[in-house]
Amino acid sequence: STFAFHGSPPENWHSILRNGLKVASNTSLMLFGARYGTGIYLSPRSDVSSRYSKAMAGKDVGARQVEEVCVQGVAPPRDLTGNRKLRVDNLRMLAVCEV
Repeated sequence: STFAFHGSPPENWHSILRNGLKVASNTSLMLFGARYGTGIYLSPRSDVSSRYSKAMAGKDVGARQVEEVCVQGVAPPRDLTGNRKLRVDNLRMLAVCEV
């Protein structure tokens, strides 16, 4: 076996951690094209997968910068579910998969 990386925007990770990686090719959940066909895309290079892990433009991933919240000592606002949200513009999240 070997290891490979999967990159996905931060807003997808709650579902990925709860449900695992699911094939979203050619569905309304697909974020990027299926250039190489249907499947879950992995790369042996983390820098390649990292390109797909940035927060999507226009998505509400939070209300304030982490630094702003920490400096002011203000708790971030809660969303409709009661969870607190932080916005981190450069946050990248990768899964390391054994294949």
